[in-house]
Amino acid sequence: MADLVPQNFPVRLEGDVSQHKIVPIGAVVRECLGRPGGAELEFVTDQADLDMNALLGKSMHLVLDTPDGTTRAFRGFCVEVFLIDAHPGELMHYGATLRPWPWFLGRTTDCRIFQEMTAVDIIKAVLADAGVPAQDRLGGSYRTREYCTQYRETALDFIHRLMEEEGIYYYMDSDGAEEQMILCDAATAHPQIDGESTLRFVPLDADGSLRVQFEHLFHWAVRRRVRSGRVVLDDYNYESSTVDLVAKSEIATGDHPHAGYELYDYPGRYGIADDGDHYARVRMEAEAAAHRNWHGRSNAPHIVTGRLFKIEESPDPADDGAEFMVTEATHHVLQDLGQLPVEELLPGMARRLGLASSEEDPYHVSFLAMRADTTYRRPATTPLPRVAGVQTAVVTGPSGEEIYTDNQGRIRLQFHWDRLGKTDENSTRWVRVMTPSAGAGWGMIHIPRIGQEVVVQYEEGDPDRPLVVGMVYNDAKKQPYGLPDEKNLSGFKSRSTKGGTKENYNELVFDDTKDAEQVRLHAERDYLQVVENDATIEVGFLDKDPGDMSLTVHRNLKEIVKTGDHTFRVETGSQDLFVKTDKSEKIEGKSDCVVTGNVTETVEQGNVTRTVQSGDVKHEVQMGNVEEELQMGNYSQKLALGKATHEAMQSIELKVGTSSVKIDQSGVTIKGIMIRIEADAMLQAKGTMTDIKGNAMVIIKGGVTLIN
Repeated sequence: MADLVPQNFPVRLEGDVSQHKIVPIGAVVRECLGRPGGAELEFVTDQADLDMNALLGKSMHLVLDTPDGTTRAFRGFCVEVFLIDAHPGELMHYGATLRPWPWFLGRTTDCRIFQEMTAVDIIKAVLADAGVPAQDRLGGSYRTREYCTQYRETALDFIHRLMEEEGIYYYMDSDGAEEQMILCDAATAHPQIDGESTLRFVPLDADGSLRVQFEHLFHWAVRRRVRSGRVVLDDYNYESSTVDLVAKSEIATGDHPHAGYELYDYPGRYGIADDGDHYARVRMEAEAAAHRNWHGRSNAPHIVTGRLFKIEESPDPADDGAEFMVTEATHHVLQDLGQLPVEELLPGMARRLGLASSEEDPYHVSFLAMRADTTYRRPATTPLPRVAGVQTAVVTGPSGEEIYTDNQGRIRLQFHWDRLGKTDENSTRWVRVMTPSAGAGWGMIHIPRIGQEVVVQYEEGDPDRPLVVGMVYNDAKKQPYGLPDEKNLSGFKSRSTKGGTKENYNELVFDDTKDAEQVRLHAERDYLQVVENDATIEVGFLDKDPGDMSLTVHRNLKEIVKTGDHTFRVETGSQDLFVKTDKSEKIEGKSDCVVTGNVTETVEQGNVTRTVQSGDVKHEVQMGNVEEELQMGNYSQKLALGKATHEAMQSIELKVGTSSVKIDQSGVTIKGIMIRIEADAMLQAKGTMTDIKGNAMVIIKGGVTLIN
């Protein structure tokens, strides 16, 4: 057997595997816009002890020498190698699979959150993290995404999904020292094919052989498909809830009766009308791009996906001079090994790789192309990951805060799956919190606090649209009441903030223990109750249950009845009023007091002062006696103006010791040990009969004494 020298063959393998004596005998290389592509090849070696593990993961480039003296390289890495057949003492027959750099993005999955970045920025960040060289040839501008999640999907699926949403795609460029991913969104980003960029169409001979050997097209045909002609998207944005977000796009995809079918989708995953227009247009352009394309076959190795070319002498004159872009290509390569005994290997290899076995056709490419003046978009086939069921997360916020929210009551979260989150105010987007009631200025609100564990659900399962639907306890955040002992309790207990402890709280508790039921309301500081109409409190239940009510106020108690009456009634029992210091009572109208029994008023120490500033004082006893007793002290009455009248039906008596003045219906009797009547000017005593008697002596004395 002749010595196997790989460098002597026009098709060879280069890269990290070039030190091995391996020679390719056939390959199929597949390329596609917006997809990594790859190659399946078979090779032979005279190394019986070839270490397959030394090939795995290493760069392996399939290089072709072209008739014009240049080379055509298909770059990749060996991701699979396997033995097909072994013949001791002869050539060993192997198979291998090659994939370009981006393929490895499909070998890694992650859960990541990107914030305030465009899709392009996110794609570049993912590629940079993976070390994938990329070049930006994008001409469009793309919205900044407030929040974008890679959730349990490969990095490759993630960037594919973003590209399909935005209308971005890529192709692999092998011209430089290293293969690069070229990001595109229009035909202006695509170069011409290398060499002669205009290819002539020359059909095959009748026997199916090539008529000429120069680079040309030997098959060219248009394909047309029925596609939808209209895309309508819609969505809802709670921050602009009344704005109509319907977006529409139409492109003619034929003139047949079935060209106008509509694709409607909700939600469109946008919140601004302009963004909806963009996404509707991208989807419609994907439909239009699939409506018409061309299938070609050629022997030109420089036909590369993502490159432009022109055609001349086309079967359809309308295509002559038009520019086309290659969207997919499948390269078929056969190696002529000369005197090496490989003929028996070719039929099986041709079947496995789908190759022609004719030595006259060692290379050809089958490809799809589209008019360069038609916008290319990949269909959105990469699924959006869906979050099934619910998850939990932890509420986050700035250091030193206990509650962190915005003007909509939204909160920030740290998801358990987010390895890169810092558990701070930037961990996620603002997330809405579900409440049992929500209205225009009314409803219920409770803002979860930093550190609490909350339950999260996702709108339509979309990981970019989380919604907090509840809260749960855990080992660090336990229930406010001891369980299971206090299982009969239910209610609400808060915590004072900032810096509150377990001793600082507001609380409403329901104790449903049979025959010991209780409702407990605790206000840590102030309690405000407003009743705009009637308020009724019943303690006890009619005659069934006796009930007491206790009211304890540690400082002041103030009751104000602004309009209406204040009625206080004790139907059965007594009222006991105790005032430790002073009592002040002011009544601007009348005051009526009706007592059925006795009235006892005791002033233990101090004075009793009653002042009537204007008006009368009247005491009336309809039946009974009036008795005033002064045990110690003086009794005086003084009338500054007016007169004093004392009137009795029977008698009036003034008495001091043995002296007395008695007035009755028979007259006035004055008694005393000594009675003195003194007038500064004149004293006059007059009666029908006057009797002056002294048992011992009568003295009548005056300056002039007249006795008539």
